[in-house]
Amino acid sequence: MKRWGWVNDGDFAAPLVEVLGILRRAYPDEFPKEDYYPLLAVLQTDMSEENLSNVVAEFLDDETVVIANDAAKAASVSVPKREDFHPNAQPIGSCRLAP
Repeated sequence: MKRWGWVNDGDFAAPLVEVLGILRRAYPDEFPKEDYYPLLAVLQTDMSEENLSNVVAEFLDDETVVIANDAAKAASVSVPKREDFHPNAQPIGSCRLAP
């Protein structure tokens, strides 16, 4: 996976900037590929498809349509267990994120 990109905070509403900040703090260097689908599954419980796609696309420097399709795929499989995540991701799983 790519390293996260940077966004002008004015491009997102404050709650989305907060989610982006949480992701950046949880993964300060590289984002492990094995965390991708579990992360999408966790985030989509509290975020709209559009917000999730925008934030994760910015975080990973990817296309929103790719993220939206992958989030749909993540929703079609079982919800991941906490131990499915890379150890750095644990703070994300414990946060309740509002869109």
